[in-house]
Amino acid sequence: MASGNPKARGGREPEPGLSHPCYRGVRLTAADAEAGWRLSTEADWNQTDADWRFLLAAGNGFGFEDRLGTLVASAVLLPYGEQVAWVGMVLVTAAARRQGLATQLLEQAMRLARARRLPLLLDATDAGQAVYRPLGFREVGRVTRWRAEAPTAQAPLLAVEPIGTAADLERWAKRDAAGFGADRSVLLQALRASRPDLARQVSGKTGEGTGYCLGRSGRTATQIGPVVAGTDAAARALLSAALAHTRGPVLVDAREGQAGFERELVVGGFRPERSFVRMAVDLTGGFGRPDYGYATAGPEFG
Repeated sequence: MASGNPKARGGREPEPGLSHPCYRGVRLTAADAEAGWRLSTEADWNQTDADWRFLLAAGNGFGFEDRLGTLVASAVLLPYGEQVAWVGMVLVTAAARRQGLATQLLEQAMRLARARRLPLLLDATDAGQAVYRPLGFREVGRVTRWRAEAPTAQAPLLAVEPIGTAADLERWAKRDAAGFGADRSVLLQALRASRPDLARQVSGKTGEGTGYCLGRSGRTATQIGPVVAGTDAAARALLSAALAHTRGPVLVDAREGQAGFERELVVGGFRPERSFVRMAVDLTGGFGRPDYGYATAGPEFG
């Protein structure tokens, strides 16, 4: 790297705190969405270029590049209000693995979150747990990914309507903050804007019988979630209404312990594909209402 030129190699700013003899720690911006997308595509993840643009605009992205300026590793820290921060997109290209890059990225995420006094959460794959546990992350929940190649939409047993106005979404964002455990209204707005046909709600006079769902288009499959409801019946109705607007493969990341919702997935042709362990560090007590959310927004969003 030329002296006095911090943007050498890939034209990226250096990320303080990241150091490696073979790779350069760098800060990521929305301009790096395509480079990030290449990493997630190599890993056969479902993210699109649009997902990366949102994450890098709303969160703090950082990673490592090689001597040619090619991005070889990434992570994104996504703060949710002043309650928690979420870390996702922890990726290392095959040729750069087992060199400590993922551990460094997690340690950097922890430093950034602690600087803001925020607990840090993530959804870990089986492989990722080996990195996270030695850093102090503990399990706070489990999520199962369900996939259907051509799901069957059942007739909703409750009246479901579109989330048609900004006021509707604002109302659900307030309910979501109570159920999820943090304000993620920016994410909910982005999801509704990207796929308004999947933005559905069950309204009623009492909060327990109501709910909402959102979704997005993925690289390999449509993802339905979050699904947040006060009853199994509302959650099943929302799922059915969203499925009626999909074609091809669909993913649903269902939270553990929602047996009625899982039965609805089986009836619709879904099968378990993989599992995630929700983990946290610097979290005192629990997080959110485990009985409230039926499906997450995906491991990159929580």
